[in-house]
This record gives sequence, structure tokens and C-alpha cells, in this order.
Amino acid sequence: MLLSVGSANAARSDEHWTDELLQVFKQGRKASRERDNMAAIKLFDRVIAAGVKKAPVYDLRGEVRLRSGDIEGAIADFDMREKLMDMGRQHMHLRATAYYYVGRFDDGANEFDGLNRGDRRDVSHALWHYACVAPKYGVPIARSTLPRVDMEKANTPFPELYAMYQGKLKPADVLAAANAGEMAAKYRIRKLFYSHFYIGLWHEAAGESKKAMEHLTIAVEKYKVDDELWYENWWDVAQVHVASLRKAAKTPAGEAQENE
Repeated sequence: MLLSVGSANAARSDEHWTDELLQVFKQGRKASRERDNMAAIKLFDRVIAAGVKKAPVYDLRGEVRLRSGDIEGAIADFDMREKLMDMGRQHMHLRATAYYYVGRFDDGANEFDGLNRGDRRDVSHALWHYACVAPKYGVPIARSTLPRVDMEKANTPFPELYAMYQGKLKPADVLAAANAGEMAAKYRIRKLFYSHFYIGLWHEAAGESKKAMEHLTIAVEKYKVDDELWYENWWDVAQVHVASLRKAAKTPAGEAQENE
């Protein structure tokens, strides 16, 4: 999902590229890395409006749109990236996540299933698959269709999270594992961020929005991950998730559930 420094070179072959537009694209990429979302979107908009149609531009704008809360816009950009690459159906983690946030649960489950079949070492694909299945078909079906994963190189808390989604562990077990042992502070933060994030997702799958909000808020407010771009991206997604829960809680149905 996150693009390498070579993105600009990959895009340069387009006949619409000029040196000026290439600099605009680089400025947009820099703004994206600095989390200046509105500036990044405006810069990528300029490139696209000039007629440049290259996958890296749409991919980066899609990422920024997603973390800005423009989920439909992000999906449209990821779809355009797929079309421009002309390699048939692709499976994209961020697009699959975006499907979840707009209630396209079957599309999300299918995308995460494809990602899982492509790389069974990434436990998060299975956890998100569960989250996409549960709202429509229920927790028992989500648990019984939880994709198989390869745990050989999985690090805490992912083996524990997977066991929790299987119904074998409780959230307290996951948090205990994440807090165990000695490690550098940044690794502890990652473990606790992912623990609370996926515990929150697990509660949401069970319809427990108050508990989901509690853990997702802890992940965002207490365990900000800001040392590597990929981890930052998921912290951004967690922020979007919290915002969506807060918005839902303000609806009459959400308020009624919170008061139960």
C-alpha cells in the first residue's frame, strides 16, 4: 500500500508529466508523509486535473483520503489504481478496510480472503475477515470461517489475538502477553496499539460498541505509533474508526445502545 521513493519514477513515463507536475507530485508525497492531509489531497488533485493518470498518484491520494475520513473517495482511487495497473483483480488491504467502513462487508471479506490466500503470514487479514463477516452473518459464522494463518513468524500480540478471535482467549490474555517481557518502548507501544485496536474490532463485531470505543480510543490516544510509515498508517485508520464510532453514537440508535 505505502509507496516507495520510486513512485515518482514509475509515474514519470506518462505523456502528461512535466517537470513542474513531477515536483507537485513529490510535494504531495511529502505532505502525505507529514500527515498534512488537506495539502496532500490538493497537490494530488492538481496532478490528476492536469491529465496524469498513473497508479501511484491515485494510490497515494486514496491513502490520504482514507485517513481523512473520505472513505468512498478512497475506494474510488484504489479502484482507479487497479484499473490503471491493468493486471486484473488485485487485493488491497486499505481498500478492503475501506469496504468495512462503508458497510460493504461481503466485498471486504472477499478482499481479505484474497489477501490471506496470497500471504498467510499476515494474521491481520484473518482478523479483518472475521470483522467483515460478523456484522452480516454473526459471530459463530465469522469464527467458523476464520481464515487459516501461518503462525511460524507471527509476533505477539497476533497469535494471541488470533486465538481470541477463535474463542480460545480473552482480551485480558492478549493484553497480558503484550505487556510481558522486556523490550524497547517503541515495540511495547506497537504491541499495545495493535492489542487494543483488534480487541476493539473484536468487540465491535460482537455488537459491543461501548467496549469497542473504549479499546479503540486507548489505541489512538495512548499508543500513538509514529516511527515508521506503515505503522503510522494503521494509527491513522484507528483514528478514522474512532471517529466513525463517535458519529454512530450520536444517532438515535447509537444513543439508545449506549444507554442500555
